[in-house]
Amino acid sequence: MAGNADDAIFAYQRALEINPALLASLERTEFLLEKMGREHGLIRIRSEIDFVKQLPKPLVSVIDLIGQNKLVKAEELCRSFLQKNPQNVEGMRLLADIGSKLGVLHDAEFLLESALEFEPGHTKARIDYIMILRKRQKFESALRQAQLLLETAPSNVQFKSLCAIELMQTGAYDAALKYFDQILEQVPNDAVTLTTRGHLLKTQGNSAEAINSYRSVLKNTPGHGEAYYSLGNIKLLSDIPEEKLSLLGQRCKWRRFEPEELNLNLNDQSTDIYFIVRGEVQASVFSETGRRVIMSDLKSGDYFGEFSAIDGQPRSATIVALTRTLVAQMPDAVFIDILAKYPSASIAVMKSMVSVIRTLNERVVEFSTLGVPNRIHAELIRLAHAGRIVDGAGRISPPPTHAEIAARISTHREAVTRELKQLERKGVIERNRGSIVIKKWSMSSTLSLIHI
Repeated sequence: MAGNADDAIFAYQRALEINPALLASLERTEFLLEKMGREHGLIRIRSEIDFVKQLPKPLVSVIDLIGQNKLVKAEELCRSFLQKNPQNVEGMRLLADIGSKLGVLHDAEFLLESALEFEPGHTKARIDYIMILRKRQKFESALRQAQLLLETAPSNVQFKSLCAIELMQTGAYDAALKYFDQILEQVPNDAVTLTTRGHLLKTQGNSAEAINSYRSVLKNTPGHGEAYYSLGNIKLLSDIPEEKLSLLGQRCKWRRFEPEELNLNLNDQSTDIYFIVRGEVQASVFSETGRRVIMSDLKSGDYFGEFSAIDGQPRSATIVALTRTLVAQMPDAVFIDILAKYPSASIAVMKSMVSVIRTLNERVVEFSTLGVPNRIHAELIRLAHAGRIVDGAGRISPPPTHAEIAARISTHREAVTRELKQLERKGVIERNRGSIVIKKWSMSSTLSLIHI
């Protein structure tokens, strides 16, 4: 029963991450927390409910638009509201949030600084201000703001956590550890605190205590620990020192996606980069007629969103999860800083971009010179190269659906079905439930496949 309630709370929290003004989700979460006797969570949720209920309707609409990633419309509506209510702190905070998502960090910082001059006690604005200062790597300033918050409520767990994280950013590890230990006295076995504490201990070189902290997470909150897998498994970041990776992990937003769930949409204005810690995603584009063209599949250790992170332009593809996927969403400013400090990461990005360009060149040639049957052949060869060569045969496993092959080469499913039957009759391929095998695999046979 408790497990089901936890799952439900997690689902509602996911919804609130997208749209914090969803009153129904807030009230349902309140009901479940009350039923489970979780007083600490109840205080925060009831505060959120009161906050949403008193919000002007235009600002509720702004939050909804932000949740849908319609940032331009959200900005227009928010600016219109502020023209009539120029000193509304919540309106200024939301406009700063939009600016942050669009990468206009200087303006966002100014807006939040101004908002706090009007209303120094606005907690949400100060927390957002801390986050912006952190993004801009103004760690000492962020720490001062966190300390101001804690002075207003010395026992507040969230404020202690903010102080601890900012102390970590400034290198004051012992002071940060004291705050984490205080939090665990108030909220025993808190998964996030135990995990962060583990990262800190690991950074200090106290591996034994770090392991104990991680084990406590896994014991008390099964499955939570995977959300904090080391970024060292990401190929791009493999040369960054472990202690630096631990801090980088703190600056990422860790997100889970279910199969078929949208990660990014074509032309989104966001500019963060995403590292795939676990799972698999697929990148696609769409023609004006709505036809889908699959560009690439990305797996654990890969990343996406680097184009927008580098040039600030809208997204160039739609990204959808193929399996249950865990990603670390890193702010573009942090990513650019990595490229500046670590030449190996810059070289890795350049090599990846060269590979993308080469693949696109291949596709341009294929689309310009090959008919549909030969494009199917070329795609089969490409997929086999990405798979395994066993006993002289190229194996594609698991086999893509006919519709998926069609989407990869911009044709119809029926054309793929006809051609695969032809290749099977000629003995070039063999199909079963678990794979497609290109028989007698060799350079000459692959060339003959293209020219059949």
